[in-house]
Amino acid sequence: MPVFSSADDVYRVFDALFSQLQAQNGNATRAVSKSKVVIRLNCTEPNCTITLNGRKNPPVATFGAEKMRADVQVEMAADVLHRIFLGEQSLKKAVAAKQVTVRGPVWKTFALGEIFSQGRKLYPEILRGLEVAK
Repeated sequence: MPVFSSADDVYRVFDALFSQLQAQNGNATRAVSKSKVVIRLNCTEPNCTITLNGRKNPPVATFGAEKMRADVQVEMAADVLHRIFLGEQSLKKAVAAKQVTVRGPVWKTFALGEIFSQGRKLYPEILRGLEVAK
């Protein structure tokens, strides 16, 4: 059974996460702005899409369908994204196990490093506050 019951649950959690990252630690999102990269996370179970637009400063996260062309598309189950942010699963191991696929120049995803690093510190608290994940 998936961790999130709906795309709206995923969107609420990650909207809160990105908002807190920008408010508390601008360095976490600054790398995305500096890179000028647009990264789209396409998740399954539930199906949802998160787009990070680094062409804006500060970067803008949109949730749901987005017409803007992404430089890089990352695909994974929402549960995998959840486990990565909880620190229960390594991103490198998820890629090696083909649980995460990347289309586009992989080096451009390095801009997400601080978001993952700093996001892991905030993610459990956000989950508790929103009470959306099982």
